[in-house]
Amino acid sequence: MVQAKVLLIGGPPGGGKTTTGQAAAARLGWVSLTLDDIVPAIKALVPPEENPDLHAMSGIPPHEYFTTTSPDGLLADTDRAHAALWPAVEAVIRYRCVVGAPVVIDGYHLLPERVAELDRSDVFAVFLDVDPAELERRERALSWYDRSVG
Repeated sequence: MVQAKVLLIGGPPGGGKTTTGQAAAARLGWVSLTLDDIVPAIKALVPPEENPDLHAMSGIPPHEYFTTTSPDGLLADTDRAHAALWPAVEAVIRYRCVVGAPVVIDGYHLLPERVAELDRSDVFAVFLDVDPAELERRERALSWYDRSVG
């Protein structure tokens, strides 16, 4: 039986992935990585003109983007960004399976269907399911929320 070397935690933005990941890593004595730190580095290395899908949600402040883009547009941009980022995210996961200490990786870009395609016995994944009312409460508590509603 192969013991997991990588624990993945996926779920919605604001759903507690990083908090859960850091707590799990501390309890296991593992390293904790969040894609919130890795994704900006990837975007910094790949200019928008080289891969516009990677930067699908860039260009305007988040509060403006999320309040002026239609729901269909938000979903389309998210799908494009996730697809563009997945090769780099997958590379990090596969690298950590082979090299280095066990790791907990959390991120919104960890989608169940993509993680399943990894087909690795040394990767274990969980996906947080958060009550929509709780997510709304968390969003309303953000410092920029009042500026984003009209």
